[in-house]
Formats: sequence, structure tokens, C-alpha cells
Amino acid sequence: MALKRPFTYITKEIITSLSSGIVKITLNPMEPIFKDVFLSPGDVVQGSQAITVLNSGDINLHYWIFTDWSPVPPTTPAEAMQAAQKLQVLIIKAGIPPLTVFSGSLLQLYDKPPGGRFLSPLETEKLYFTLSLPVQTDNFSLDARLKVDILFVAES
Repeated sequence: MALKRPFTYITKEIITSLSSGIVKITLNPMEPIFKDVFLSPGDVVQGSQAITVLNSGDINLHYWIFTDWSPVPPTTPAEAMQAAQKLQVLIIKAGIPPLTVFSGSLLQLYDKPPGGRFLSPLETEKLYFTLSLPVQTDNFSLDARLKVDILFVAES
């Protein structure tokens, strides 16, 4: 025999004030900072210039950095994956002192930095990108060709 219990509920009136705003980041430059880079083990190459990230919206925001990479034929997806594991990326925010935003493999550059970077309206940051290939990189990865896009995602 099931025991029946009365169903009761309580309501409270909660008054909340909501506002809206524009979340928008502007990146400069829009052209590639790396183009036709050929790396050998031990090589280090810096981006041609800093990427300036501007909060061009009207509310505070956080942004994250991602990469979208894919093999360029004749590189296979498996070869591209191995190359993305080997290729090292360093992102430094200009300042005194400079701040390391990310340091790791291309494969790990997803949803970084943890918690995002905070920018208030009209605030800017300059980010410097460096790519390197460790000395101990095996020959299998050396002929791999990748197309890499750097993506910035923002939310308030």
C-alpha cells in the first residue's frame, strides 16, 4: 500500500533587475601572424606582430583562446595529430611583468586560459605568440603540414 503525501509548494516573489549589453571583442591585426612557417627540431619562431584584443562592447567580458587545426594534404589526420602534440605554443601578455597566458602544445590550446581573460569596456591587451618544435621531435612529425586558426571567444 502506497503512502500518499500531500503536495505543497511555496512561492516567493523575487524582483530582479536585468540589463543588457553588447559583448564584442575586436582583434588587430586580422591577417595571419604566422605564414608558411617551416620548423626543424629546436627552431623557435615569433609571430610577425602582437595581436591586440580590445573589448569593443559596453560590458565587462571574459575571453578564451582556442585553435582549430587540420591537416594539409598529403598529411594524414594521424600525422597532423602527432604534429599538433609536438608543436609548442607560448602566448605572452605584454606588461610589466609580462604574463604567460598559455604555454603548451598546439593540441592543448583549447579553452585557455582556464577562467578566461577579463577585459572591461575599451580595455586592451597585447598578446605575443611564439611557436617552437622541441629538439627531440622525431622524423615522423617533421613532414606534417597543418593549417591552424587561432580563435577568440568572449562572453559576459
